[in-house]
Amino acid sequence: MAVQRDVAIVGVYATKQGRNLGRTSLSLTMEAFHGGLADAGLTVADVDGWFNFDFPAGNGQGLTQGNVAFQLGRPMTVVGPYSGVPALLYASAAIRDGLADVIVIPFGGAQEKTDGSTVAYTRPGFEFTEFFNVKTGLLAGMKMNATSQMGTIPVVQVVSDYKSFGGVLTPTVTRQQMMGLESEMTITSITFDPVDPKAFDLPPAIAALARQQK
Repeated sequence: MAVQRDVAIVGVYATKQGRNLGRTSLSLTMEAFHGGLADAGLTVADVDGWFNFDFPAGNGQGLTQGNVAFQLGRPMTVVGPYSGVPALLYASAAIRDGLADVIVIPFGGAQEKTDGSTVAYTRPGFEFTEFFNVKTGLLAGMKMNATSQMGTIPVVQVVSDYKSFGGVLTPTVTRQQMMGLESEMTITSITFDPVDPKAFDLPPAIAALARQQK
């Protein structure tokens, strides 16, 4: 059995936040990418993993190991369409098991200007309609046109059978129709477990580095 390695977040970066910055999502993503590397004291040559939804963009080849490697000029061993907490979990597991050494998780989002007739986030490529039950006011479903490498794909999702779990009203049945297929997900139970504060303690090696910075 391979020895599991320690994992650490070694660089962070935040771009300027605001409305109508005149920036594209891609430019913000790449600023975050290079800023995070600089904060960690690393370069693009150190990167062998990439988790992000939007990049590479512009050449239509999609998020593949070969395309990311081509655009960054660096071989990739791990590539995935993840962000946020899922990206951190997948990246941690990949580094822990020796699949990659340095995985970046950059993200940037920019809203387009509108004439005021629609909100900035309602735009081609990200338009959806939600439906609500007139009696209960609860969400009943939604439909949207998802943009992918295969073109525009209509998606319809219907939720039902609301139940209370820990005081939180949750739909327990979700049906989704896409590309001629229908899938159904059923939730039977939701448990809210208390988390031991020690779970958030830094690993000893990282804690020692943090103390040195004070």
